[in-house]
Amino acid sequence: MNSRAITPFVPPSVPKAKDQPRAADTKTDATTNNEVTPTPDSKDLALEKLRVNELKTKLTNTWGKYKRAAQRTMGPLLYHLRKKLKAQGKSSAGFGAWVEDNVDISRRTADRWADEYALGKGLMKPRKHKAPTFGQLSKSSKATPSDGNVPVPLSFVFRQDEADKFLAAMKVLGDKAQAIIYNAVTTAADRLVGKKASQPEHNQHAERVGTGR
Repeated sequence: MNSRAITPFVPPSVPKAKDQPRAADTKTDATTNNEVTPTPDSKDLALEKLRVNELKTKLTNTWGKYKRAAQRTMGPLLYHLRKKLKAQGKSSAGFGAWVEDNVDISRRTADRWADEYALGKGLMKPRKHKAPTFGQLSKSSKATPSDGNVPVPLSFVFRQDEADKFLAAMKVLGDKAQAIIYNAVTTAADRLVGKKASQPEHNQHAERVGTGR
C-alpha cells in the first residue's frame, strides 16, 4: 500500500495595509460605495489660527455690517407698523410685544430704528432729551455702596456710524475700557486746568512788558 504525505494547507498571507484610516474618519460615497476621507476646510483652518481678540473683532465688524443693513430695511416697516397700530387705538405695548415675539430684536431697538428712519425722512420731530446736569450726576454718586465703588452714569450721543464704531471698540476692550476712559478724561481735564492756571501769570507778564515795568 502506497502512503502519501499529507501537506497541510497554509492560507496565503495578506499584506497589511499601511496607514489605513479609522472608520470614524471615513464616510462612504453613496454613488460609488467607496470610502471617502474628508479634507479639512481651509476657512476653518484659517479661523483656528486667529486669537481671541481677532475673533471678537471679526464678530463685531460682521454684526455691525448686518445690523446696518437690517436697520435700513426694517426701519421703515417698523415705523409704519407702529403708526398703524396706534391709529387702531392699540397701545404702544402691543407693538413692543409683537416685535419681541416675532422679531429677534428688543422693543428699544425697534423704536430706535423706527425713530431714526422717521427723523431722516422728516416724518417726526426730534424728541427733547434733557441731559443730566453735573449736579444731578453728583447727587446720584453720593450714595456710596459698602464696597466703596460708586456708579457713575454717563450718556453719549453719536452719529450712527460713530455709535457702531464706539460700541465695537468697547466690546474689544472689555473690562479694560473703564480704565482707559477714566485715564483719558482725567488726563485731559488736568491738562486743561493746568493750561488755565498758567494763563493769568502769562497775562501779567505781557502787561508788564507792555507798560515797560
